[in-house]
Amino acid sequence: MFSLPALLAVATLVHSPMSMAADAPVAPLSPAQQQILDLNAAQDYQAVGSKGLEVLDKEKTEPGLRLIIANSLAWSGRMRKAELQYKILSNGPLRKDARTGLANVYRWKGRDDQALPLYQSVLAEDPQHAGANEGLLYAMRELNPRTLISAGAAQDSGDARRRELSISHRWRDDSGSHIFEVSSSGTRDQLPLTTTQQREVGFAYQNLKLPLEPRLELDAQAKPKADLFGNLKLKIDEGRFLVEVGRTNWGKAAFNANALADDLNAAHVGVDANLNFDAGQFTEHVDVFRVSDSNVILTSRSNFIPNWRPFGHRIKPFVGVETRDVRFYSNKYWSPVDGFGTAYVGLQGELANENWSLYGSGQAGTRLYGEAGSNWSLGMGGKLWLDKNLAIGVNLWSMASRRDNARYRAKSFSLNLEKLWD
Repeated sequence: MFSLPALLAVATLVHSPMSMAADAPVAPLSPAQQQILDLNAAQDYQAVGSKGLEVLDKEKTEPGLRLIIANSLAWSGRMRKAELQYKILSNGPLRKDARTGLANVYRWKGRDDQALPLYQSVLAEDPQHAGANEGLLYAMRELNPRTLISAGAAQDSGDARRRELSISHRWRDDSGSHIFEVSSSGTRDQLPLTTTQQREVGFAYQNLKLPLEPRLELDAQAKPKADLFGNLKLKIDEGRFLVEVGRTNWGKAAFNANALADDLNAAHVGVDANLNFDAGQFTEHVDVFRVSDSNVILTSRSNFIPNWRPFGHRIKPFVGVETRDVRFYSNKYWSPVDGFGTAYVGLQGELANENWSLYGSGQAGTRLYGEAGSNWSLGMGGKLWLDKNLAIGVNLWSMASRRDNARYRAKSFSLNLEKLWD
């Protein structure tokens, strides 16, 4: 059996940068409270959060136990419930750890502007607080102006080749809630008999203080001919749902020189859902494109990551279904006339600290309907911070599937250079 102070220390060392030691005397624990500590020691944070909420409703608990429950709720994706528990603790004896946890929740929800003053309040009281110092580092990386240069290449078994170079600069106003971005990119698509080049400049603006946190994106194409594309993104229910509507550059999205040469565009509606349950995390992405040649493309991807971790908490198994259906076939972009449906299983994992990050993912799938067949994909990448304000990143991806009733292969590579400005 474990004491509460010991479990608080274990939780800190194992999974969190936050200091969570409780110095006050601890009252005897009930069997239900002891079970929470045992589950926490086993790193079953989903169960800690679920059972912890039941205990908080029925029993009087020490602040240290409530903090363990709040952390577990946050680590298992239940941000609203974690936020409530952190706020209860934010003016008590564990206020530094609670405010750091609350700031982390804001940061994970994309509100680094709200996280920053909380980290600063903790550090004003305790300049050596490890969790607040680490959180402040990540928040400042997001809030500081950023210039990103990206170069990439892709090719497939249909002899399609792409070379792309882009540069963007993002910054915020003094409040941190108004985000601006300008960009420029060039794309060269090549087929055996066709080579097409595309140039565009873009502007984006997001207001985090408005309901739905709207983000407006505009892209002006200069080559092969002048055109304008736009997209509006809205967050619903604090980001659990994301809705997109707009007019997109279908020629560029199609990865086909003929589609780009024909200046194809598409009206687009997309919906994302990101939902957390006791059993795990479910995501759904659906897109509908009405292409300028009158075709309609419907794509979907459903993915479930269970809380079951047979290979350790850093490696996540997942299962899912991916589909693509069209109104009619076109030889200028992927349009499976009989549809495409595949079910897949895979593993993904990530290792990271404040100086570097690595990720990897692999999956294998099988046919559900249409032209789909057995398939696989592998992806990996990482980022290394060369100093406080300069990072380099690499992404690799490869896949094999079936298209047009034949084996299909594709691969891509990108190199990114990121510069932050104080």
